[in-house]
Amino acid sequence: MQSLPLISVAGLNSEDPAVRAETARQLGVACREIGFFYAVDHGIPAEVMAGAFANAKRVFELPLETKQDMSIKKSPHNRGYVAMADEKLNPEAGADMKEAFNIGTDFPADHPDVLAGKPFRGVNFWPPIDGWREAMLGYFDGCLNLGRLVTRGLRLIWVCRKTSSSATWTAPSPPCACCAIRPAPVRSTAKTAAPAPTPTTATSPCWPPTRLPACRC
Repeated sequence: MQSLPLISVAGLNSEDPAVRAETARQLGVACREIGFFYAVDHGIPAEVMAGAFANAKRVFELPLETKQDMSIKKSPHNRGYVAMADEKLNPEAGADMKEAFNIGTDFPADHPDVLAGKPFRGVNFWPPIDGWREAMLGYFDGCLNLGRLVTRGLRLIWVCRKTSSSATWTAPSPPCACCAIRPAPVRSTAKTAAPAPTPTTATSPCWPPTRLPACRC
């Protein structure tokens, strides 16, 4: 059985164009031929990731009544608590037997986009747990930056020019990343027999091979 590739996305930050191009090439191969990959050397500290899982456990342990006060049904912008069986992502498989809690970019209530009612520009719901907001936004921002880094690599493949990897990204951050990338564990310097089987990382937009131009960066 073919294993998922491990890609050191740190190469996308290299000052060497050849290293950036090689990292982008690896991303392209993974996205076209497999569809998934593990992102390592991503820069998100292990303690930040562990804190995200610990805080997820804390919010799901709250009384149902408290969680329902933050229900996603009260948000037109896909924010808040998703109860067991509230979602049915695959109608043929029945209701999803899971809980979820969606957050996005932390817009203030008086932000012009919020006041204008723009899609996915809503305020977040925050559980009554000390430090929860700060910890989860820290993880959110880390994943968002990782997503930008991977996108830079994909853009390098797509545009096929050396300047792509050093372009300045000035567009607003995605307002909602409730389905955020889950990076692979931080890799230690010690050699291990195999990477930890942490659930998946970033995925590609699934471009068919015939749609991708050959990269001559």
